[in-house]
Amino acid sequence: MKILIILLFPIVIYCEDVVSNVLFDNTSNRLEKAIYEMNERQKAAAYNIANATTPGFKPIRFQDEVQEAIRLYGSPEMLNAVNIDDEMVKSTKVRLKHSAYVRLLSTKIGITKKVVTLGKGG
Repeated sequence: MKILIILLFPIVIYCEDVVSNVLFDNTSNRLEKAIYEMNERQKAAAYNIANATTPGFKPIRFQDEVQEAIRLYGSPEMLNAVNIDDEMVKSTKVRLKHSAYVRLLSTKIGITKKVVTLGKGG
């Protein structure tokens, strides 16, 4: 009985590794991270819009926004104020990216499901 357990144990680990690599590969991980990042960006845009008229409010900015402002204007000073129109445009772009990432991940999962079940659903 002990020999049987010893022989089956490495096979089980190997199968789990294969399944894990198929289901949670680099593409899936990157898409998941992108979805979470878009969630954070959407929250930040909503927070900035909600507090735009608050005196002394400092908006939430991401590093790429600061770098883009420096590249275009030479200074990130313009990011200290909230322009509601700009925030709404940013929010729309984020929502579109989020939808695209979710659709890509869903399609990838659907393809993986077809492969695993040999096209029989499941």
